[in-house]
Amino acid sequence: MIQKTKGLHFEDDKIEIFFGNKFFELTELTSLKPTGVHTVKQTHSDIFHVINRPEPIHPQPEGDALGTQLPKQYLAIKTADCLPVMVHDPDTNKIAAIHAGWKGVAIGIVPKTVASFFQNSKNLRVFVGPHITKSSFEIKDDVLQQLKSSLPAFAWAKLSIDTKDDKFHVDLVDVVKLQIQSQFPNTHLDIKDSNIDTKTTEDYNSHRRDAKNAGRNISYIRLN
Repeated sequence: MIQKTKGLHFEDDKIEIFFGNKFFELTELTSLKPTGVHTVKQTHSDIFHVINRPEPIHPQPEGDALGTQLPKQYLAIKTADCLPVMVHDPDTNKIAAIHAGWKGVAIGIVPKTVASFFQNSKNLRVFVGPHITKSSFEIKDDVLQQLKSSLPAFAWAKLSIDTKDDKFHVDLVDVVKLQIQSQFPNTHLDIKDSNIDTKTTEDYNSHRRDAKNAGRNISYIRLN
């Protein structure tokens, strides 16, 4: 991924991915691509939508993940500490964009999207944009137990957890990786993590840092 003024960019002959920072607005995308930008009303759910036509759905559907096989369609999501997860099957040329906060991770939105749209995939490329990283993601036992319930015991045992008093630090990307690996052991997984912490990196919007004043980081994936 290449660092640019308004975010991180990745492109090859099959896909384009962009993880925008606070200087990139959704209108910059929609003004140029008025009929090919697809979004959802994000509610920290595990609802997934398949996009099979170039016209955006109206009214905007509720959900937190989108997928398509149509070329030149932008699947866009908004985050402010949550994980922006982009998935690509290089064999079938399917893509998905997923908004995964800790609640979405706990209810398994990423593996559920894989099960819905990539169930026969042998290879998956997963790109994770800027998000709250382990050192800044401080939680209590109630959240820890919800995350624990999303993994089988053998997988949870592989997770590295830092403890300080009654607080815990967990890497959500590691949780997602273990979720996919445990449920799809025959799928080759290539994960690229930006390793950019939204809470400590001023160029990115962060709810933990700025609370109600936080904006949203816009990210998208499309097939070329």
